[in-house]
Amino acid sequence: MNLRGLIKLNAKRALRGNWSKSIAISIILASVMLFFSLFELLLMTVFDVSGFIDPANTPNLFLDDIANLSIISLIITAVIGLVCFIVITPLRLGVVSWFYKIGVAKPEEVSSIFENFTSAKLLFRSVRLAFSVQIRCLLWTCLFVSPAISFIIFAELSMDSALSTQEVWLLNGASTTGVILLLLLLTLSYIWC
Repeated sequence: MNLRGLIKLNAKRALRGNWSKSIAISIILASVMLFFSLFELLLMTVFDVSGFIDPANTPNLFLDDIANLSIISLIITAVIGLVCFIVITPLRLGVVSWFYKIGVAKPEEVSSIFENFTSAKLLFRSVRLAFSVQIRCLLWTCLFVSPAISFIIFAELSMDSALSTQEVWLLNGASTTGVILLLLLLTLSYIWC
């Protein structure tokens, strides 16, 4: 049996007798996420703020629209995003924990997905964990994107006749040193948390 078939068979075995619970949990998570999206849309409508601006005045074409960067739009999006992050992160961790427990044949009730909301300590630990993971993903992305940016800057500077080749190489070396220091910072961040 191939790997895909084996995974599918194991998943069916784990969910045997728990299909209704797993569907209910998926609906709960989706409904909470939908609630925040609709609430943001409601606030945008109440404050008469559009989410996007159409500078080319082509209402039938949505590909040329740009995001509305007005202060009210940014505040509404930031507040809803923060509240959504604080509420959905512990809920998602509870859902993942529930599915893991199903996988090791320790089924629990649907209410166990709200376990991270039982105390402030668990709530803030789960939010801190998700925030830490997202910051590290962002920093690793910067680490792998910065050599490409360094190369583009090097190519632009090499076309400039005011700088010698040696000066361009020194500037590129300085940016590479910055990448190495960022790598060191990321490595130390795993020890810190």
